[in-house]
Formats: sequence, structure tokens, C-alpha cells
Amino acid sequence: MECLFCAIVNKKIPSKIVYEDNICVVVLDIAPASLGHMLVIPRKHYETSFHIPDDEYEHIMNVARKAAMVVMKVNKCLGVNIIDRIGEYAGQKFPHATIHVIPRYKDDKIMIGWQPKKVDEGILDGLASKFKPIFSSLNIKVKKKVVEVKKSKEEIKVKKKDKKEIIYLKPKIPKP
Repeated sequence: MECLFCAIVNKKIPSKIVYEDNICVVVLDIAPASLGHMLVIPRKHYETSFHIPDDEYEHIMNVARKAAMVVMKVNKCLGVNIIDRIGEYAGQKFPHATIHVIPRYKDDKIMIGWQPKKVDEGILDGLASKFKPIFSSLNIKVKKKVVEVKKSKEEIKVKKKDKKEIIYLKPKIPKP
């Protein structure tokens, strides 16, 4: 049987598609946490985001960020959570990577949080000493450098080292 999200992507299940390209599809969630809750779904079946190639994941997260800007502009929400659930204990219900874009409103009663805990400095030092060499071995590369940023009231223009100019719309964040 086909995965639920693969069926949505392949248009075998009706959905409210608000954006699509060759890498991902954005749909309105049929059981939203709040009005305007969207799902960014990779077209290819990946069980979690750990399985998505870096360039595709970067594109998917960029689409999620743009979806957040759209919902803030249209719905005039006060904030947005962009959530990637990896594994059952993080709330992943289906074995298909999906990014949630959840608009936030005053008194929306959505609970995303935790109780901060005190941790001994020695334990943090121990974790840091284990994490650092693994990060060093990952060969994380920084993409093209930004050489100039111009801001106007409505948009941000970013000029990159390769002389390409990218324009981002500035979302208006209403005051609560």
C-alpha cells in the first residue's frame, strides 16, 4: 500500500495544494494545529529528514520558511513554528519526512515547549567534548558568501559572491 504522504504528493488523495515544485509539495493540513497550518512534503519518499540529501533538505526548509512568510502576511498571525519531527518520540506519526509550518496566534493554546532543566557544567563539558569531533568530521560547507545586503520597507535584497541577487519579502509581524 502506498504511503499516505506519497499518495498526497501523487494526487491520489485530494488535498489543498498551495505550492509545488519538482522537490516538494506544500499542502494545508486537514487536521491543523491552527488556521493556516501547512505541511511541506518531499516528493520522494524519505522516512525522516535524516534520509534527505542535503541540497534537497535545504530547498525544503527554504520553502518552509517562505510558507511561514506567506501565512504571516495572509493570516496576520503573531508567529510561526517550523517543525521537523524525526521519530515517534518526537511526534512523527507517519514514516514520511514532513515539515510542519504552524501559525501562532494569541491564546492559541498550542503547546510546544519544555521545562528547562539545570545541568551540571561537567556533564555539558562531557557532551561538548563528544560532539565537537563528530561535527569536525561532517565536513559542513558554507554556501556562497553574501557580499551586500540592502533593506527597504518591503524587501531585503541580497547580492551573493556569484553576482546573483535574491529578493526576500519582509513579513510584517503584528504586535500582540
